[in-house]
Amino acid sequence: MGLHEHERFAYLDDFTSWWLHDTRIERRSCNQRSRPMPCCVASSGRCPPEDIGGLDRYMNALEVHGEHEFLERIETLREGQIDVNVLHVEADEWLIWLDRGFDRRAADERLQVLAR
Repeated sequence: MGLHEHERFAYLDDFTSWWLHDTRIERRSCNQRSRPMPCCVASSGRCPPEDIGGLDRYMNALEVHGEHEFLERIETLREGQIDVNVLHVEADEWLIWLDRGFDRRAADERLQVLAR
């Protein structure tokens, strides 16, 4: 790509939802055997799940699946106002939304596949 240190570039990830990523080259260095290149050194913000349908739907999903709402669902379960089987169906989705951190190792693994 011919990018230089501290240079930034943007790319469009999803042509239907218009997810625009802002990326900066921190440093270019020779490949050190201790760490395969390219690699991700940091990230900020959460990554929306695939096919969420754009910013409005992502923001709504964050609100619907927030920690406060999760605690309310648990309280409803504790009070016996919801069937355990109903909550069981929701559990996988809640786990996805409650753990939306950035996985740098997974990003590095994807970068290594793309670099081949």
